[in-house]
Amino acid sequence: MTAAQGEVAHAAFSMLKVPILGREEDAADQVAAYLLLQLDKDEARRTVGGVAYMYGTEMRSQNPGLKEFADVHGLSAQRSYNLLCMAYGANPDRFGDVVQEGYLPEARAQVCEEEYKQVDYAMRRLITPYLDPAIRKQAPKKRLRPAS
Repeated sequence: MTAAQGEVAHAAFSMLKVPILGREEDAADQVAAYLLLQLDKDEARRTVGGVAYMYGTEMRSQNPGLKEFADVHGLSAQRSYNLLCMAYGANPDRFGDVVQEGYLPEARAQVCEEEYKQVDYAMRRLITPYLDPAIRKQAPKKRLRPAS
């Protein structure tokens, strides 16, 4: 994801004392992906494509050894698949080509809607209620809504 979005996620976790299961970097990537997917549909499509391309470029240059598996960040390939899965799960029609073209394996695509719903619920429950309503009204397309 973009560095800024990832850092916003870390700040939100800290300020709101959001409980995190798993690695914080993975959770920050999920929040960043979720935020990207709230953009206008064309902007979301372009941005997800750009970030996935960046990860793909990094992935081709990586030859991970044991030390890389110990890093707090996932490998670029993992981060790319996670982003594409979130995008596909959010809107299979708009991002269906990522499966058709083989960028996201079909086996993974089968669980992407649930993965997206899990992040959507967590965002609406743990973070969205604390967003400034005036800023939320300025969102280009979707407005983040609190969980009921």
